Amino acid sequence: MDSTKLEEDTCSKCLKTEVIGTGNWLELGKITYENSKGKERTWESFNRITRPKTSDTDSVSILAILKRTLRRDCYILVSKFRPPVNAFTIELPSGLIKEGETPANAALRQFQVETGYVGIVKFVGPPLAVDPGLSNTTMRIVTVEIDGDNAANLRQEKRSEDQDIIKVHRVPVSDLLEKLIGTKSEKD
Repeated sequence: MDSTKLEEDTCSKCLKTEVIGTGNWLELGKITYENSKGKERTWESFNRITRPKTSDTDSVSILAILKRTLRRDCYILVSKFRPPVNAFTIELPSGLIKEGETPANAALRQFQVETGYVGIVKFVGPPLAVDPGLSNTTMRIVTVEIDGDNAANLRQEKRSEDQDIIKVHRVPVSDLLEKLIGTKSEKD
């Protein structure tokens, strides 16, 4: 198949959705749809119920670069316990967008909460589907630059909103792949 001539299937369509169950942040839904051959099928999905009414996006992930005089530029990553995988994961700082917040404001707020750093937004990406086979969740990648010589960033004070244990990692840009390949899950 020639990927430059990828055509969308214009015959498939959702017919109805039903809510099977609801929690604090998610609902389980059942979608009835018609596939490209005209056959009616069903699909189960999780949907975020926390998306602000004024937003097309649920969350942000922050790609942050720490810049300091006479030192290598570093990416800022975090590790935290994730119950669905029963392990600590290493990931980009991230968080949900609150009602009335822009993705840029949400990124700066959440970044400071998780890492203690303050930064400047350089770019806000478009909405991206996180796991479209499972969920309606969308996120935006927000790039942030941190002035590591700024007095506000010399001593980070995390303001954890929910008392999660979050470890901050400064990874030199040139060592990112090595760090990710060499990282193993840390279990409690």
